[in-house]
Amino acid sequence: ALAPVSRDDIGEVTLIEAESNSPPWGFSLFAGELDNRFASLLGGYDRSGFLVGFILYHALGREAHILKFAVRESHRGTGKGR
Repeated sequence: ALAPVSRDDIGEVTLIEAESNSPPWGFSLFAGELDNRFASLLGGYDRSGFLVGFILYHALGREAHILKFAVRESHRGTGKGR
């Protein structure tokens, strides 16, 4: 299920980011997006509440721009990113 990422989950987001993107964003960049009124950081959680991926986007009016999208390496190829 998709749900807003809390500040408590930013550490897990940065781990997924490091597996997925080079150079990766760090904790402070993701944490800063939580205070950006145009930003949405959503996490993909499995049934047990384990974070398996995330999407970060900016929305303004009827337009949106995806900044980051990643799925935990162990969950790639399973359809979690659809």
